Amino acid sequence: MYYRLDAILHDGIYNTKITELTGISGSGKTRFCYKLILSILARTSEKVLYIDSGSSFSIERLEYYCTVSFAAFSFKLITAKKIFLFLIFSLRT
Repeated sequence: MYYRLDAILHDGIYNTKITELTGISGSGKTRFCYKLILSILARTSEKVLYIDSGSSFSIERLEYYCTVSFAAFSFKLITAKKIFLFLIFSLRT
């Protein structure tokens, strides 16, 4: 189904691994991450670690995407105690 994306990501995104998304502003990195987070949380009992180096994480925006993508699920039920957020202000030394 997502053959091009899997090819770019070398066969997908793996659990227990860190995947870094980079790109120009407005290219959809954060939106992709939100959709991925919700897909994982709605379909599995796994937890998600979200490392934010750009201070772009918004629980309101995540809730909006949940409502749009998974109308049948409760946002609080999907995300309860399953998202761990780390903010990193600078990765440069």
